[in-house]
Amino acid sequence: MPAEIDIIVSGPDSIGAQLIVETKLHVADLLAAEARLRNAMLQLSCPVGLIVTPERIWVYADEFRSTTPESIERVGEFAVSHARVQTRGLFAGNGTTFRSPRAKVAGKPP
Repeated sequence: MPAEIDIIVSGPDSIGAQLIVETKLHVADLLAAEARLRNAMLQLSCPVGLIVTPERIWVYADEFRSTTPESIERVGEFAVSHARVQTRGLFAGNGTTFRSPRAKVAGKPP
């Protein structure tokens, strides 16, 4: 497994990974992060990859046209900073704030 990959999703009947995710607090060099993700997607024969930060999600897809990183394209980019979720102390650093597009914007955290 490539060291940079934080999450690998596979099914019980699948041969390899169906989705891989690299999570970061921030991405200082998006081109380098994309290169790492593309290489990992190739190594694992994975069709979908994500780079996720608290502010943005980048989505990549491999159509398996070739065995080079160039066959993997960025197909989406989404801002996720418009809503917040409060962990209520479930993780280290009690009260850490995570952002989520599904969180309730008004009112108390779920």
